[in-house]
Amino acid sequence: MNILDYLTGNTDRHPENWGFLVDNETNRCVSLYPLMDFNQCFHAYDTIEGANCQTVLPKRLSQRAAALEAVEHIGLRQKKEMDLDLFEDMALEREMFQKRLLNLNRGQ
Repeated sequence: MNILDYLTGNTDRHPENWGFLVDNETNRCVSLYPLMDFNQCFHAYDTIEGANCQTVLPKRLSQRAAALEAVEHIGLRQKKEMDLDLFEDMALEREMFQKRLLNLNRGQ
């Protein structure tokens, strides 16, 4: 999630902000919810570092540092190329997304 939050500039990921899919028959956790609470995307999106990463507290890391740490542990398994047309009239956000993705790819 730290990788995705860094790429999208989501500044609202904290320990109480996670979703889980649960098997209703067994009441067991199946997985993390694929996308959870991304209404704060593209905040603190004017620098390559991003905001302070809340998911690693009490450690103090930027979103970039936390994402690079995650890439180091699990890699960056991009399934397909990003359709940058999705950014439509958001040229600055598209540019920062590309910079951050390139930054993570170089960090591998």
